[in-house]
Parts: sequence; structure tokens; C-alpha cells
Amino acid sequence: IISDGDLPESGTQIMLGDKIAGEVRTSFGNIGMAMMYNDVYEEVQSSNNGFICDGIKISIVSAEFMKRT
Repeated sequence: IISDGDLPESGTQIMLGDKIAGEVRTSFGNIGMAMMYNDVYEEVQSSNNGFICDGIKISIVSAEFMKRT
């Protein structure tokens, strides 16, 4: 995950509208790793905007090693 400002601490929920989409696992400054929940994964993949984490707009990006070829 990335944001324009510092990300909140580990365990902070990531919201997609009124749904809990995941949570921050670790972060350093404005980059971090998050666990995204499977039940909203399809929505996460099709809508890379509107994610809010502790009032901060974030973007979900996949690490290079996770991208399918």
C-alpha cells in the first residue's frame, strides 16, 4: 500500500466504503504491506480508489514478486 502521507500503525483497518477490506500489517513512512480480505478481493481488484485507512486515502499496489505472468 502507498499514500501521500505517513501510514498508520499495524492493525489499522483498511476500508472500502463501509466494508472492512483489510488491515495494515507493517509500514514505514508512506509505504507498507497490508493483508487484504478474500471476501472483498474482487472489489479490491476492480476498484483501486476509495480505500481509506485511518482517514488517509491509500492505493493498493502489488509487489513485483506477487504479480502473475
